[in-house]
Amino acid sequence: MDMYGNTAVHQAAAAGNVKVLECFLNWGIDVKEENARGHTPMDLATEPNTKQLLQKALKARKCEKCKTEFDIKNFPHYCSQSGKFYCINCSKIQWVYETWESEETERLVCRSLEVEDKIKAKEDDLSAAIDSYDYYNLDKSLAACAGYDIAVKLRKKAEVLHLKLQHELKISTFMNEKDHHDNYKDIRKDVQRITEMVEQAQNLEIDLEPTLIEGVNAFTFRLISERNLRKQRDLYLESIQSCDNDKVSKLQSLINTADENKVENEYIATAKTLTSQMSGNIKARETLQMLLDYPEREYPEPEEIDPKKKDKKAPPKKKKKKADNFPTPEWAEELDAVIKKVNEMQTLVQDRENLKLDDEFIGKVT
Repeated sequence: MDMYGNTAVHQAAAAGNVKVLECFLNWGIDVKEENARGHTPMDLATEPNTKQLLQKALKARKCEKCKTEFDIKNFPHYCSQSGKFYCINCSKIQWVYETWESEETERLVCRSLEVEDKIKAKEDDLSAAIDSYDYYNLDKSLAACAGYDIAVKLRKKAEVLHLKLQHELKISTFMNEKDHHDNYKDIRKDVQRITEMVEQAQNLEIDLEPTLIEGVNAFTFRLISERNLRKQRDLYLESIQSCDNDKVSKLQSLINTADENKVENEYIATAKTLTSQMSGNIKARETLQMLLDYPEREYPEPEEIDPKKKDKKAPPKKKKKKADNFPTPEWAEELDAVIKKVNEMQTLVQDRENLKLDDEFIGKVT
């Protein structure tokens, strides 16, 4: 009390501090007391919410629950949750945490027993929703707690988990929706999108589940592998006739990577088919060139035999050693090898449509 007889209630009313005034009303402090000048807290109040709260306190005549009259022994206690007044037997006064970071209970609250039971039920439901680790359960339970003065630490725990589950669900849903791409050109932007979603969660200091991070990495690796494979396949599809072994090796490497990252079998199978076509085309060209490089053989002309001198042996002719201008390649030293190569060429020609062997090529073969 100051020199003018103003109590703490007078000062709270004059300052318009509703929060402090509510604390006094929770305790059941008398708001009718006058100061040295005969002024009540209501006389000093100017702030609208403060005046409204004081008017409500002045009008309270009996307990909202048991209907007992308020007097000098039975004080009215204000329930902040319901905005009504109760006697001490129908209410509960307790200290709670002010914020989720508080280490000590420092905020006074008064609740009717009925309100206390409701809040306890809400807190129990919220704790169960947290333990369920299910976004939809938690979202529903948090929504049901709106407007209720539940424990701040419990609410904070629920909100943190809710945000985490919300982002995890968003990421998981996106991966499920983008599991298949009809057009590989859309893959890059989807990889960028899910990368941004993960970064957004991390910027909010959300601790994403390690299994989800692993799933995101596998998802991005698979999509990137699929895009690279499908793009390269389309580039080579129209150039089978000019392909080389380096291109075949590159495509095969992309196939191996795609297989490791579990790309859809459809795309791996089509790439393997293209690899087979390319290899076959290369083999056909190489085989044709080998046959074209094979030297033509010169056979000796048959000697005419005189019937009259058939019994006489002709003197042996001296053989002249000719220079070998067209040496036989090593692969063709054996006749069987030559026959085998010719048969291979015939087999490749029979598959001309699949191997993209054009008419010019076939003309050289025939």
